[in-house]
Amino acid sequence: MKSWEKEEIATLPEKYVPLGAWMMLLYSVVFSIPLFGWIYLVYCACSARSVPRRSFARYWIILYLVVIVVAAVVVPSVMASMGKL
Repeated sequence: MKSWEKEEIATLPEKYVPLGAWMMLLYSVVFSIPLFGWIYLVYCACSARSVPRRSFARYWIILYLVVIVVAAVVVPSVMASMGKL
């Protein structure tokens, strides 16, 4: 990262400071924990403390919803095709 980028980030309000790669990895692990992680995911998605964290949590919610929809379409079709064998 260039020095002018670091200076620019240092001038941002705390609410807009970007998440680092390690924090994104940590949040990904926490969001993957059943029940506790999902509750924390909803909390982070609704929280106004950190905009990047809120956006990352919303990304995870959308990802979970896409996986659920795809599974709802694929699993019954696979089960139906297995029943016809």
